[in-house]
Amino acid sequence: MPVAVEVSSWTPAPFALDGKTVFAVGDVHGCADHLQSLLDTIQTLAGESTGPRHLVYLGDLIDRGPDTLGVLRLWAEGPQSHGVDQIDRIIGNHEILMLLTLRGGPLAGRAGAMWQSERMGGAKVVDEMRAVAHDSGAPPSYVLARTTLGQRTLDLLLTQRSHLRLGNTLFVHGGLAGGSDPDAFLRR
Repeated sequence: MPVAVEVSSWTPAPFALDGKTVFAVGDVHGCADHLQSLLDTIQTLAGESTGPRHLVYLGDLIDRGPDTLGVLRLWAEGPQSHGVDQIDRIIGNHEILMLLTLRGGPLAGRAGAMWQSERMGGAKVVDEMRAVAHDSGAPPSYVLARTTLGQRTLDLLLTQRSHLRLGNTLFVHGGLAGGSDPDAFLRR
């Protein structure tokens, strides 16, 4: 039997973004067509706004969907491509696992097993990279990523932020630990 769901009226959130118009996008999960549509809409809305325009990517742009490499190409484009003045990129757990896998080292095995699991969807990304590189046996590595994504995109992946504060608003991927001091949590 269906459970009744009560929907209350929207309550405006007390955002103070220092006069900026902010567009936040996250959890695209490899759906380049959807991201392109969203970015087209953002460009239209940004053109209608006044003041500084800011695009914030909230992580988990990769995995699961049909075109992670297409998503990363869009994600790596500069602000002018989307009608905004600034772009910030916040890392998600999917990108963390991918980068740990590509890096190699002591955490790569465990990270790779998690990332390439069916649940996470990283195996699809490795397959996309191998297809572009025309090397079906290429191991997941920075070399493979550089070959398929380019150095600039790899550099952007490696320099993502953990969080962003704009005015009174904190942008993170996945939230904060409940009951903990936000500043202490973010320092960890």
